[in-house]
Amino acid sequence: MKPATDLLLLTPFAMRVLSAVVTTPRPGLVALHVTARDMNAADRHTIDRSALMGLADMAAAVALNEAAPPGATWRIRELAIELQAPAEDWVTASADASSLDWTKACEVTLAIAMRSHKDAAVALARVEATIMPPRH
Repeated sequence: MKPATDLLLLTPFAMRVLSAVVTTPRPGLVALHVTARDMNAADRHTIDRSALMGLADMAAAVALNEAAPPGATWRIRELAIELQAPAEDWVTASADASSLDWTKACEVTLAIAMRSHKDAAVALARVEATIMPPRH
């Protein structure tokens, strides 16, 4: 991972899911696998809305950081989440920023899909971000 991603993962929230980051050969495509225990769930079996929002934010940030070319920057502006089913036991959040055009400044939308261990849809998050190309 890139150094900025490493710093992001040192936040208190992220420390619990540090080992959950799964990157792929395609930069910008990531998945985070977390359990209710990782998310500090009160009953250790369900994951609440605020924890899912944090997970979506982290998945988007890791995907954007991994996809960004050297010198490019990004900023998350808005996060919305639609809950679809209770999140029990563990959840996988997937984000794909690999196809973004980093040659010009623009607003982008990333969809973060969150699925249960039974592959059922748990939530869908929409992340609005601003990306800026590298300065030459």
